[in-house]
Order: sequence, then C-alpha cells, then structure tokens
Amino acid sequence: MRHYILTDLPEAEVRRNLDPTNFAAPMLPPFMGWFAERQVLETGFSDIVLATVSPEGVSKILRRESSKSWADHSRVARALHHRGDVELWTTDDEEQVAIFGEGVAGRLELSIEIAPELRGAGLAADLIVEAVLTREQGTPVFAQVSPGNVASLRAFLNAGFKPICAEVIFAPPEGATVPA
Repeated sequence: MRHYILTDLPEAEVRRNLDPTNFAAPMLPPFMGWFAERQVLETGFSDIVLATVSPEGVSKILRRESSKSWADHSRVARALHHRGDVELWTTDDEEQVAIFGEGVAGRLELSIEIAPELRGAGLAADLIVEAVLTREQGTPVFAQVSPGNVASLRAFLNAGFKPICAEVIFAPPEGATVPA
C-alpha cells in the first residue's frame, strides 16, 4: 500500500510534517490541516474511488440536453462545478439521473441520483449498470463515494465497480482566485 501526495511543495517539507511511524499519517487531520493551510486550500471529502470497465451492450437510459433547467438539479450543479464535459442521462420518467464528467487527471467519473421517493427499491445498481453501458466497450469508468454513504457504496459495488483507492482532493476556498 502507498500514499501519493501530489503537490509542488518540496518533498522534504512534506516529509517533515508526516509521522514516519504511522502509515495513516497522510490521511489524518493534523497532516491534512497543515497541508491545506500551507497550500491555502480547503480540505475536501475523503472518498473511496471505485472503477469498472464498460462491457458490450446497449443502454436503455436517455441522453438529455441541459435545456430543461438541469443546472438547478443539485447533483447536476455539483458535477458542473467539479467536472468538465458533463453529460446527463436519465430514465424515461427523469426520476433516475446519471451524470458523467471529466474529473481528476481526465478520468471519466460517474455520479447518480435517485428521486427520494424511489430510494430503497434497488434501482441504483441498475441505473449504474445502464449508465456504464452508454460508454464504448472497454472504457474505464470511475466513481467517488463517501465511505459513510453506504447505500451508494453498496450500489456501485453491486453494479460491478471495484474499490481502487481513497483520495482527498484539496481545492481553493469558495470565491478564491486560482493562479494560472
């Protein structure tokens, strides 16, 4: 097992702020707090990153344009804020939403949303499978899931995704100017 800390800070400075006897040190609050403060960033969520490869098949969900005021949908708005090249797919009734976007390092990331009144019926894993089928066969697809979101984690695992790592993404504070 390894930790990767992607930064332009000097390696020696980063190592000075890690306890070499504690393997978990990079994921603990003291280090993440120091790192965020040093970089003038905010600490994001700690997520499990899952991945799968799209199989051969044809999906039953529909691609949607953002004309229906989809930007007001909380999951879509979040994707538009954090990802590039966002695509929206839904079931016929538009109660199940799958969103693809370009995430960290250009990876294709999937998120989903099931209408609250439909949750708990086992629909999420089916939606995830249908969403993955929208991709060309052999395309890697990634998802980030909070470890505390057991329902979502279970759905992605049931849809064939495998956990590959955990990550914390640090971002500029809301409204901050990011240097080019």
